[in-house]
Amino acid sequence: MAVMGWRGAVAALVTFSALSWGLMQAGCGDDNSASGFVPQTDDGGDGGLVIGDETQFTNGDGNNTPLTSISIVPANPVVTVSIDDGVVTTVPLTFTALGNNGASVAASFSLDRGELGNLDPATGIFTASGNVSGTGNVTAAFGGLTATTTVTVQISISQNGAPVLDGGAPDAGNNLGGNNGVGGNDYGTPVDGPTKALLLGPATKPSSPAELGFLYPYNSTVWPQGVLAPLLQWQTTHASATKYVRIHLQQKLFSFDGFYSAPMYVNHPVDQLGWKKALLGNTGDPLHVDMYISDGTTVWGPISEDWSVAPGLLQGTVYYNSYNSRLTSSANGAVLGIQPGSYAPSIAIPGTETSCHVCHEVSSDGSTLITEDSTYSNGASYDLTKKGALIASYTGNAPDGTSNNRKFLWSGMYPDGTFALSNSRHARER
Repeated sequence: MAVMGWRGAVAALVTFSALSWGLMQAGCGDDNSASGFVPQTDDGGDGGLVIGDETQFTNGDGNNTPLTSISIVPANPVVTVSIDDGVVTTVPLTFTALGNNGASVAASFSLDRGELGNLDPATGIFTASGNVSGTGNVTAAFGGLTATTTVTVQISISQNGAPVLDGGAPDAGNNLGGNNGVGGNDYGTPVDGPTKALLLGPATKPSSPAELGFLYPYNSTVWPQGVLAPLLQWQTTHASATKYVRIHLQQKLFSFDGFYSAPMYVNHPVDQLGWKKALLGNTGDPLHVDMYISDGTTVWGPISEDWSVAPGLLQGTVYYNSYNSRLTSSANGAVLGIQPGSYAPSIAIPGTETSCHVCHEVSSDGSTLITEDSTYSNGASYDLTKKGALIASYTGNAPDGTSNNRKFLWSGMYPDGTFALSNSRHARER
């Protein structure tokens, strides 16, 4: 019995010594106090670390403060991206995870909107991409604990003259399938410093829309995402004196200023790259546009509109008339179409660009298009589900003896395109 008691005493002594050494290493050593949070043994008496939700950590400062929560600093920051003539400037932001006693922890970081920029998981350094504005959620994870905050990216763009494409050449409009695909002027050329300052300064408000007023687009227009930038069109009594144009776009997290030398312009395209960033970064607030013109001494404007942005891509193809489009072989009128997700229009029916084909109608299911030629006396129907394959030509007389002359000019198409209702007196004339 005496031997067994001695052995039990030794075992108890060994267990106590090992546990004491572990506690000294975990919470009391000066060498560990500089290393941040360190593991602490559990209360279960088995000398092992508890893994999972029950894990506790101390700060290593001798206070043995348990780690029960973490937070992220800075909280809800706003990052500004400046883009001047294509050059992106932004300052990286570093997120830090702190324990409930204020000491930093080596958390892993993540961002739920990668299009806003890059967030390094290990260092917490966030660098905005400048591709889109908006707000994303940042998460820090450490030892089974998590914390969240937001990061908001706002974009400010200043563009002098035509935007520069990746290849280094100024965009001439039609390179993106833009304004030259639908008519209108190219981008104006850059302005000098004094003129830019003039366009940013005080302006004379026009007395009436006749003196200076928008013709297109219309106020309160709703734009879906992923569409071609509009061609601003206006009327003015100062057309012959116009030398410069400024276009300003503004919404909650985005602003754009374009400056152009544009002599006698009465239309100008909105910068396509800026337009894309505006639409993709819209948060439901109005997209506001201001337009100014100047003769080099006086600035007139602004004329203004507010547009809405639908939070989604247009699903169907848009077909529309275009006159003097450079997509046609000899500046003829044509029916153009913009496919879903495309920034460039194209000829709706290949082969019709060699002569004027403008007046048209399309069935609501998008399967059938009817168009007339320049004489209005001849027309044809096309199958849009088969790349515009010819269905039938309408010339001369129909099999029932009736004339095909203008037969389907501005007719009412049945939704599936199987037939059309037309006016015997011709809708255009009556």
